Amino acid sequence: MKIKLYLDEDVPLAFALALLNRGVDVITTQQVGNIGFSDTEQLAFAA
Repeated sequence: MKIKLYLDEDVPLAFALALLNRGVDVITTQQVGNIGFSDTEQLAFAA
């Protein structure tokens, strides 16, 4: 099973890019426009 990560704006974008370059399936709040959302909203989106 491949790992999938949803990273919020507290994680540096450079870290997300490094994971992407290593084949990890990563999506960020910046990519989906969820910057500033609450933890509850982030969890709901990730689920």
